[in-house]
Amino acid sequence: MSVITEIYRKYMPIGIRYRIGKMRVKKVEEQNFRMIQRGMWKDDFESESNYMVKKGKVMTFPYPWAEKYIENNIEVYMDKEKKMPYVLVDERRLYFPKRYPVSYIRTYFNSLLMEQEPESAHYYFNPSDNMLKNTVFFDVGGAEGFISLKVIPFVDKIILFECDKDWIKALKTTFEPWGDKVKIVHKYAGDKTNENIVKIDDFAVSEKNVVLKLDVEGMEKSVLYGAEKTLRKSDTKVFVCTYHNKEDEKVLGGLLQGYGFEIEKS
Repeated sequence: MSVITEIYRKYMPIGIRYRIGKMRVKKVEEQNFRMIQRGMWKDDFESESNYMVKKGKVMTFPYPWAEKYIENNIEVYMDKEKKMPYVLVDERRLYFPKRYPVSYIRTYFNSLLMEQEPESAHYYFNPSDNMLKNTVFFDVGGAEGFISLKVIPFVDKIILFECDKDWIKALKTTFEPWGDKVKIVHKYAGDKTNENIVKIDDFAVSEKNVVLKLDVEGMEKSVLYGAEKTLRKSDTKVFVCTYHNKEDEKVLGGLLQGYGFEIEKS
């Protein structure tokens, strides 16, 4: 992150950043919608293109199931003691930074719900699935902690990696009831260990039944390089995003197959 970006994120109110971001996204979406109308991606995504043309807009999830997710229906609560807003995830509190406005939290949380809809391509797993029970869950790119909060009743331990300073206090507050079960690492996961970066192997080398969930904005390959010893264990499972870079599905899939993994795609 550049110094200018860090200053911008530190001092610019999240509400203003959100509005600026929406204006930028709207401009790009308008350009993309015109291309969709001209049939730019129709050969590969006919049903999705037709659905967006019908709705008159670009959609992250251009499918009928997405219509049941309405952000204005999301309840945002205030913890008066901690002075922090939160939403409920299976009756467990997911906290947000106190400077986040309610409108932003609703939009943000609604997108999380859509991402983890079973029909979504971003859906990882059923949190109560037997394959997660009694495992050590590595949430690499944990962000707000939504996935970890979903799986916490079923796993033995969680190690959550998130380097965004905005989430430090919120994450600690969310997982305070499970202090002995959750370790939060405020560093990047990568292929080396230094002041700002750590390898998965530094934490997982002595663990059994490891599950890796990776969503790190295109740095997934680097994280896997730092998990060499972990990937050699026969009881390790991996859930990894492969859409950040064009060749990720081929590259990351090939890397994991080299360690003997069987690959399934969502």
